[in-house]
Amino acid sequence: MTTYPAGIKSFTTKTDHVDTVFAAHVNDMQAEITAIETELGTTPKGGSTDVKTRLGLYATTASSGKVLIGNGTSYGESTPTYPSASGTAGQVLIADGTNIIYSTPTYPNASATIGKLLRSDGTNFAASTLTFPDAITSGYVLYASDTSVISAGTPDTAGLVDKTTAQTVGGAKKFTDDISIDTTKVLKWDDASATTTTRVTLDTGYTIEMYWV
Repeated sequence: MTTYPAGIKSFTTKTDHVDTVFAAHVNDMQAEITAIETELGTTPKGGSTDVKTRLGLYATTASSGKVLIGNGTSYGESTPTYPSASGTAGQVLIADGTNIIYSTPTYPNASATIGKLLRSDGTNFAASTLTFPDAITSGYVLYASDTSVISAGTPDTAGLVDKTTAQTVGGAKKFTDDISIDTTKVLKWDDASATTTTRVTLDTGYTIEMYWV
């Protein structure tokens, strides 16, 4: 068993014609040399001229808050400073324009359920209570389909009236504000089947006013 690298091997000095050299003396030296080679590995100088030069690349002492950064040839200290201690749970590293600091707001450290978004609660960032769709078809709108659920659907599905194109409004629709019609447009009730009577139902206190010009 070799002494190195756990310790430094000590050898006794031999004198010619006085000391007897045994095979163990040579074998011990060979074993220690092999231990040194194993510890250093192959090509320990890397791309440098020697091991001392390579070690010198890492010997730079950085200022407080600085880190060592390689430039392809040697190492030097970073321009920005970095925190020297861990921040509070949920904080992330951000740039303040000069140095790298911990963010003031905290962020979740685990993924939320499907459809949640990150939102600010005024102090920190947290997953939204609302869920949102992953994709939206062209022409669809976002609407609240249930408590805390935002869905995508056609304007009719969402309960909206598309004022730019002809649209069949299915189901009962209630308008709480005035309906304004351009002079070139016509408001009509169409009952193509002629098998039922088309009705306009008004809440108590409401009337339909018609003007001819």
